[in-house]
Amino acid sequence: MRLSERQDEVLADLEIIFLEEGFRTITIAELAARTKCSKRTLYDIAPSKQDLVILVMTRWLSRIRHLGWTGALEHDDPVK
Repeated sequence: MRLSERQDEVLADLEIIFLEEGFRTITIAELAARTKCSKRTLYDIAPSKQDLVILVMTRWLSRIRHLGWTGALEHDDPVK
């Protein structure tokens, strides 16, 4: 799925919220208010809060994995 620049910004904001506060009790309405977007924008990104959380965490883990591989490729010595 291709996301707009604004949707990427919203996902970045959601990542911060989820990592700092969790996602269990927060509602879509609260997320929309805190990311300064409409609920429709969130539902355009993912069809449910659960799917939104999965998308945000998948993007976060992918970025972490990429940083790990990039760091590993910088060294010939496996210990480094």
